Amino acid sequence: MREFTLKTVLLYEYMDGSRFKREINYEFTPFSFEDIVNGCTIEICPNFGINIKGLVGETDNKALIKAYDILEFVCRAITITLQMQNYDNREFQPNVSFKKSKVEIVSDKLLRDNNEVVRNKIENNIYLSMNEQISFSDRIASMRISQGLDLSKVDLLYKSYFFGGSIGFCIDTIFRALRSRDVESKYFTLFTIIERLETTFQKDDDLAKLLFNVEQQKILLDKFKPQIAEMLSDDNEFSRRVYSRLSQIITTSTIKTRTEKLCAILNDKIKIRDIHKGLMKFDVDDQKVKHFIDTRNSLFHGKNVKKDSHNKLVQLTNELLELCLKILELEFKNSKSKSVDSQP
Repeated sequence: MREFTLKTVLLYEYMDGSRFKREINYEFTPFSFEDIVNGCTIEICPNFGINIKGLVGETDNKALIKAYDILEFVCRAITITLQMQNYDNREFQPNVSFKKSKVEIVSDKLLRDNNEVVRNKIENNIYLSMNEQISFSDRIASMRISQGLDLSKVDLLYKSYFFGGSIGFCIDTIFRALRSRDVESKYFTLFTIIERLETTFQKDDDLAKLLFNVEQQKILLDKFKPQIAEMLSDDNEFSRRVYSRLSQIITTSTIKTRTEKLCAILNDKIKIRDIHKGLMKFDVDDQKVKHFIDTRNSLFHGKNVKKDSHNKLVQLTNELLELCLKILELEFKNSKSKSVDSQP
């Protein structure tokens, strides 16, 4: 086993496409947390310098592979943290990334093949150093804006991804959406979080009450089957398909529409009734939910977004993003609550 010191540069990107770029200097209290999976400590320093202490590997390549994984998770956590506290409502959002080619091994030292010695080395001597040489910034005129940043949730975002589930899914989806190059892709990516919610509650008794009970279904199907066969007697295969489709509709149709069910999930099941962040404020009601669903469907069927509709799609996508961030926030709260309740 060897101990390694590695160094790289964290990249900051904000593809706003504006002629007037802003310069933002993020100010925050240095923050550190334990990575229990990789057995190391991660420190976030001013200007987003990162120290990862306790990185051990058998070879240079294995140490680098570990570093790449760690950096990917750090970038996810910081990018989502930036967005949680970003009050802009433009087409693109800030995100951070790294280049594998910029990760360098500065030095390494051979460790004795003894578990106790290796354990001590992990705790005290090994670190990955990431130093950002330029400020994370945009520019507007010649003004420099300082903005506070709270990193207190970075460790939750970082750790939760390792354990998958709904939280891991939300983190991965939002991160991919924030890095999308076009608004249509961003919208589709974010909407998968909504679709996952629908799947989670699809058998909920309050939402899945059928339009027809079993007896009514039998009566309707018995009535329609001979009529369909008579109408389409020259084409038995087509007749079979029509009956199969009708049967599916009769046996699966629910009293609530998709819009009503999704709105009930958001309002009653996970307790989101409105979104208010900065200048963005909207109610999560039937009208807004229908707008989200209709937009997804029109994009899915290849409807072109006209120039005069582009800004409206950007606005709706940012509203969907904030809704997804709220869902993620509540997933964290529910997870924490379940963890406390399960303790003896």
